[in-house]
Amino acid sequence: MRKPTMIRCLFIGVALLFASLLTAEESMTYEAYELALKDATCREVAAKQAIAQEQTTLQDLKEQVVQTDKSIRAVHNEIPGLIGMTQEEITKNGEKEAALIAQAEALAQLPPEEIKKRSAEIQALEKALMAQQSQTSSLLFASSARLSEVEGLIRTAKENAEAAKRAPVVNTFSGSALSVSTYTVQDRPNNRECLWKIAGREEVFNDALQWPKLYQANKSRIDAAFEKYRADTNADKYSRPEDLIFPGQVFNIPR
Repeated sequence: MRKPTMIRCLFIGVALLFASLLTAEESMTYEAYELALKDATCREVAAKQAIAQEQTTLQDLKEQVVQTDKSIRAVHNEIPGLIGMTQEEITKNGEKEAALIAQAEALAQLPPEEIKKRSAEIQALEKALMAQQSQTSSLLFASSARLSEVEGLIRTAKENAEAAKRAPVVNTFSGSALSVSTYTVQDRPNNRECLWKIAGREEVFNDALQWPKLYQANKSRIDAAFEKYRADTNADKYSRPEDLIFPGQVFNIPR
């Protein structure tokens, strides 16, 4: 009878040990949960504080924008008095400047040959520009920008007129098979000439797509100049002879 009692005691001991382990595991899990909850609560509080701080900063910025806008409006309202003009006079000067821009743009967009005929108009425009520049309203940023634009457009028109004066005279002569003309390549650093541009000129073909025709008519001299350039410079920037022509070259224009 003693042996069963020992077995029973052993069984009870194992059961108690298992129960204690289970209780310990449940206790650790709860403690971990408490720690996680506490950490999440702290992070939530910190996030709310950060949001509140950002909202305060945003509100401050909005108020600064409002104050800056008021200051700009105040300065804008003071401008007429500072330059000794009424707002109506400033507006009228702005309209005159816009008209000068339109006139200068129209001139600058004309073909060089046409601009060359309008030197008197360019001079009148320059005189009108000087008159506007003498106005106190030209001290204003917007006015100064408009007048600078007019000045740049006049400069472009004059440069185009000068280019037309330097343009080669096309000499027509009779060849053995067909009538041809000649064109001398110009030195234009800011607007380098190419076969495409030459073919598009009114006195040549007036059609840039005709450039292969120009190349074929002058192939030997273009190819020779290209090979000499590559030999002298050892450069491979240009891979085709027709991509490189030089100021002073005289091309025959087949008709």
